Amino acid sequence: MDYSATGIRIACDENIPIDTEIALQIKPGSNKTIPEYSAEGRVAHSDLNDDQRYTVSVKILKVLRNS
Repeated sequence: MDYSATGIRIACDENIPIDTEIALQIKPGSNKTIPEYSAEGRVAHSDLNDDQRYTVSVKILKVLRNS
């Protein structure tokens, strides 16, 4: 996983078509360098990589408040 203020790149087992709107829920790992948050995003790019998984780039449209 790779993220910035405007997007996130994730690995998926299935292809997600470009322009698909998705809900994201990010939880911190053991080093807790990433805060927990939820967001709405849109798939901007999706490629099949060498290990037969998809690398999916998502543009973050809206960060949501966690309850």
